[in-house]
Amino acid sequence: MLKTRRRMEFFAFYDDQGIARHLERMAQKGWLIERINNYFWTYRKIEPQRLRFAVTYFPEASDFNPGPTENQQTFQEYCESAGWRFAVQWCQMQIFYSENPAAVPLETDEFSRLQNIHRCMRKNFLPGNIVILIMLGILLGLQLLSVPRDLLSLLAENARLITVTMLLLAILSEAGMLLGYYFWRRRSLRSVANGGSCARGGRFQHWLGRPVWLLVILLAAAAIGASMFLVKSQGTGEQKETALQEAEALPGGEGEEGQSQEEGETTAAAQTETEAQEEPVKREILDNPVPAGSSQDEGNLFGNTHCYARM
Repeated sequence: MLKTRRRMEFFAFYDDQGIARHLERMAQKGWLIERINNYFWTYRKIEPQRLRFAVTYFPEASDFNPGPTENQQTFQEYCESAGWRFAVQWCQMQIFYSENPAAVPLETDEFSRLQNIHRCMRKNFLPGNIVILIMLGILLGLQLLSVPRDLLSLLAENARLITVTMLLLAILSEAGMLLGYYFWRRRSLRSVANGGSCARGGRFQHWLGRPVWLLVILLAAAAIGASMFLVKSQGTGEQKETALQEAEALPGGEGEEGQSQEEGETTAAAQTETEAQEEPVKREILDNPVPAGSSQDEGNLFGNTHCYARM
């Protein structure tokens, strides 16, 4: 049986009420929170029981501190004396739990609670998310500047289209988180000013975070697959082209050799025909009769006779 369990959770950092209710439900199922980061939360196996959770914010705390500060230790000792046990820390967030359902609340002043949350958000999450949003915008701009001008060419480039879609989804997710916190704080300020408590926040990130990131992961896998397919197809096309060029070169050489042989045979036949045409001319010259008494008859011992040459 597994003693630990990791889950991908999508809770906004300022959604203290939603986080507390979620951890209470997990404890009833037999899982106690042990470690928290942005997305993956680790739970430890326990006996199913009803536990009460409290989420507080301590601006002095940080994940980069080698250990809890002096004020943080004092606060944790105060919580333990009130029946709350320290569970886990996430940046400035401190999570406690108690087996006593009637334990004294750790925070009663809603205005101080809202101010603590805002100081922690300004210290850690707001600057980081703003930087990420700017970087995603720059990457999207570079992609759009290098795309073809016509829409059909853009649609034909599957890898680039998937990348642009991923960047758009990531930008919408980051912008949604920032706008969600802005509107949550406005609602909470109005509620606290009217004597109420802070509003419930982080619903956008909690309900839409999982589908959005799942879609981003699928698109990333599709982009990688499309890139590998294009590279493989390009390599196969080059191999086919090389093989075709080699195949065309081989018959070409045989053709040249055959053409040279044919030209040689044609030349030999022409020479034979020329010799055959010259032979009667020679015989006609040799068989020509010499007239008697002509200048050409001088020195002819045989008189007006025919001179034959035997070749």
